[in-house]
Amino acid sequence: MIAREGVVPVGIAALSAAAVAYFADPAWSIALWALAAFLLFVFRETKPEIPNLPLAVLSPGDGDVVEVTETRDPWLERDALRVRVALGGLGIGVLRSPVEGKVMDYWTSAQPFDEPGTQRASAGSPNCYSVWVQTDEGDDVVFAVSSLRPISRFKLYTAPGERIGFGKRIGFVYFAHAVDVFMPSGTRRRASTGDAVGAGSSALAELARDVAAAPEGSEAC
Repeated sequence: MIAREGVVPVGIAALSAAAVAYFADPAWSIALWALAAFLLFVFRETKPEIPNLPLAVLSPGDGDVVEVTETRDPWLERDALRVRVALGGLGIGVLRSPVEGKVMDYWTSAQPFDEPGTQRASAGSPNCYSVWVQTDEGDDVVFAVSSLRPISRFKLYTAPGERIGFGKRIGFVYFAHAVDVFMPSGTRRRASTGDAVGAGSSALAELARDVAAAPEGSEAC
């Protein structure tokens, strides 16, 4: 299945190849057919198998876990568990919601992800895109897509105040290199460094819930 964002570039490449093959020499169209095939691979989209884990925080993108650490959330100014996923390939692909809830805010900024020895993206080409989602239980989850390439872009298909579903398609990213997921401190880790994860199908962590003690003499269901 091809992502809708890839329909135009793949179509242009295929039509160009067909036109060259028809009006000129078919041999000349080989490079364009190869380009169309490459774009088909880059813009492929598979439907994830969303796990039946209501408290899970899912990976927003496809890639490999490169860091799991307790740190400071630069967006909500709180202690948090951060899981960083290095996106595979060219960093082009679908992003999915890590949790179900309401989109609280959306930021476009390079500031939290400036790294020593790198240049900040120029004005108009920021390199960090962040979305804050709050679950119905009040848990705040922020996922931030970052890239050192000024040409990176992030299409978000929802707006603050709207609800998003668990593991559902929320956006599309071009030329990103990593996504960081910030979760409340005390969230239980499920993924480890080196794990391969899929967008909307792999659990990075599990939100903590305090279970009240049952009254004396009662039985669990």
